[in-house]
Amino acid sequence: MPTVGIVFGGASTEYRESIRAARTLYQNALRKLGSRYRFKYYLLTRSNKFASAEFSEGIIKKTISKKSKPRDANYNRVSSLARVDVIYSTLMGTSGENGNVMGLADILDVPIIGCGILASALSLDKRLSKVLAESASIPVVEYLYVEKNADLRAIVDKINKTVEFPCFVKPNNLGTCAYAFKAENASEFKHKWEETVRSNSYSDGYLIEKFVPNIEVRVFLYQDLNGDFHVNDRYVTTLKDGAIGSGGVLFDHVKNKLPDSLRKRIVRYAMRIFKLFGMKDYARIDFFVEKSTHTIYFNEANTQPHIGYFGIQLMKEDGSSYAEFIDTMIQRNL
Repeated sequence: MPTVGIVFGGASTEYRESIRAARTLYQNALRKLGSRYRFKYYLLTRSNKFASAEFSEGIIKKTISKKSKPRDANYNRVSSLARVDVIYSTLMGTSGENGNVMGLADILDVPIIGCGILASALSLDKRLSKVLAESASIPVVEYLYVEKNADLRAIVDKINKTVEFPCFVKPNNLGTCAYAFKAENASEFKHKWEETVRSNSYSDGYLIEKFVPNIEVRVFLYQDLNGDFHVNDRYVTTLKDGAIGSGGVLFDHVKNKLPDSLRKRIVRYAMRIFKLFGMKDYARIDFFVEKSTHTIYFNEANTQPHIGYFGIQLMKEDGSSYAEFIDTMIQRNL
């Protein structure tokens, strides 16, 4: 019986989000696949050390609270991970979505489900991913890239001369809308910028984007055992009024009522980025659609998207299940 190592947690702003994703995976897929595979669980602590097998499994099965502090058991756990047949990671952000766990898998000579080192690192670097998308003639919203220690007055001056206010600010290397904010004017920007830079120890650079009233179309793609693509573009969100702050962004789910021709164009862009970035297995690629003009802009690519309740429901509507998807991903990499 093949053994699958599930890696989750990690030293990032998304530590708890990663645990939640792993628990969702266990509850909705892994329990149903127990007759086909043996699953072992590997929690990375907030200091990026592997916790014990007992603690890791307890976190997944909720016999241990995710607020509990694990004792590191690093070296023997790495040795254990080297003996699994395939790795599946729900690590997010700077803890694993940047390519480092993919590098570890390469060193251990164990296949890992999902995108590899280069595609993961490119996708997490929002500036580089926009540069690459533009090189393929895929539009992006006008933006600035600034270092966190840049002169504040100079940043405001650049904003006034280019993207203007209102603007949207987000770290170059984080996900889940951590430390992102919208600023209507220079005064609001200065206040939120100083607070964000002071509290965010994970990011050295930020993107400052021209704010475009939009809906966001999140295109989920995965490859089946024959390498053929399956695509879902029904995950569409709109920003709630007043929901932006350093703690994150809240969205409302809306129906994708865009014209078919526009939807097909977005899907073509998503497939082009999937191939251009050298992705494999699955990814989620997000686009802004300007409300007034229906102009499409590439936003970002997610090589480790959290598949939660809404995503699982979309799979069911397509006649599949989360367990079948995970089974396909395991089989693709065995």
